[in-house]
Amino acid sequence: RGELKEYMDLLVRNFNKDACERLMCLDTISVGWDGQVYDCDFNQQLGYTLGGLTVFDLDSLDLTKRPIRTDNHCFGCTAGMGSS
Repeated sequence: RGELKEYMDLLVRNFNKDACERLMCLDTISVGWDGQVYDCDFNQQLGYTLGGLTVFDLDSLDLTKRPIRTDNHCFGCTAGMGSS
Protein backbone atom coordinates (compact mmCIF):
# COMPACT_ATOMS: atom_id res chain seq x y z
CA ARG A 1 0.00 0.00 0.00
CA GLY A 2 3.03 2.26 0.01
CA GLU A 3 2.58 3.57 3.55
CA LEU A 4 5.76 2.27 5.20
CA LYS A 5 7.99 5.19 4.19
CA GLU A 6 5.43 7.74 5.39
CA TYR A 7 5.00 5.88 8.69
CA MET A 8 8.76 5.57 9.25
CA ASP A 9 9.21 9.27 8.49
CA LEU A 10 6.55 10.05 11.12
CA LEU A 11 8.33 7.92 13.72
CA VAL A 12 11.74 9.46 12.94
CA ARG A 13 10.34 13.01 13.10
CA ASN A 14 8.83 12.23 16.50
CA PHE A 15 11.93 10.62 18.02
CA ASN A 16 12.13 11.41 21.74
CA LYS A 17 15.53 10.83 23.35
CA ASP A 18 13.88 10.86 26.80
CA ALA A 19 11.85 7.78 25.84
CA CYS A 20 15.14 5.87 25.47
CA GLU A 21 15.55 5.78 29.25
CA ARG A 22 12.40 3.65 29.65
CA LEU A 23 12.76 1.10 26.85
CA MET A 24 11.86 -2.44 27.81
CA CYS A 25 14.85 -3.81 25.90
CA LEU A 26 17.07 -2.28 28.61
CA ASP A 27 15.95 -4.75 31.27
CA THR A 28 13.57 -7.30 29.73
CA ILE A 29 14.04 -10.19 27.33
CA SER A 30 11.65 -12.06 25.07
CA VAL A 31 11.82 -15.84 24.88
CA GLY A 32 10.73 -17.83 21.85
CA TRP A 33 8.85 -21.13 21.93
CA ASP A 34 12.18 -22.91 21.40
CA GLY A 35 13.95 -21.09 24.22
CA GLN A 36 15.79 -18.57 22.02
CA VAL A 37 16.44 -15.29 23.81
CA TYR A 38 15.77 -11.89 22.18
CA ASP A 39 16.18 -8.19 23.11
CA CYS A 40 12.52 -7.44 22.45
CA ASP A 41 9.38 -8.67 20.75
CA PHE A 42 10.26 -6.88 17.52
CA ASN A 43 13.71 -8.50 17.39
CA GLN A 44 12.09 -11.85 18.11
CA GLN A 45 9.79 -11.46 15.10
CA LEU A 46 12.82 -10.53 12.95
CA GLY A 47 14.88 -13.47 14.26
CA TYR A 48 17.53 -11.25 15.90
CA THR A 49 18.62 -13.51 18.77
CA LEU A 50 20.96 -12.62 21.62
CA GLY A 51 23.93 -14.33 20.06
CA GLY A 52 22.05 -17.59 19.62
CA LEU A 53 21.61 -18.02 23.38
CA THR A 54 18.69 -19.98 24.72
CA VAL A 55 17.21 -20.00 28.20
CA PHE A 56 18.78 -23.44 28.55
CA ASP A 57 22.27 -21.93 28.16
CA LEU A 58 21.85 -19.34 30.89
CA ASP A 59 22.54 -19.47 34.60
CA SER A 60 21.88 -15.74 34.82
CA LEU A 61 21.77 -12.82 32.45
CA ASP A 62 23.08 -9.35 33.24
CA LEU A 63 20.98 -7.21 30.92
CA THR A 64 22.87 -4.02 31.75
CA LYS A 65 26.18 -5.04 30.19
CA ARG A 66 25.16 -6.33 26.79
CA PRO A 67 24.74 -4.43 23.52
CA ILE A 68 21.15 -4.11 22.32
CA ARG A 69 20.44 -5.02 18.71
CA THR A 70 18.90 -1.98 17.05
CA ASP A 71 17.35 -1.31 13.66
CA ASN A 72 14.77 1.01 12.10
CA HIS A 73 11.92 -0.64 14.00
CA CYS A 74 13.34 0.84 17.24
CA PHE A 75 11.86 4.19 16.26
CA GLY A 76 8.48 2.63 17.12
CA CYS A 77 9.46 2.57 20.81
CA THR A 78 11.21 5.94 20.84
CA ALA A 79 8.63 8.14 19.11
CA GLY A 80 6.48 10.46 21.19
CA MET A 81 6.07 9.09 24.72
CA GLY A 82 7.41 5.69 23.61
CA SER A 83 5.62 2.37 23.57
CA SER A 84 7.58 0.49 26.22
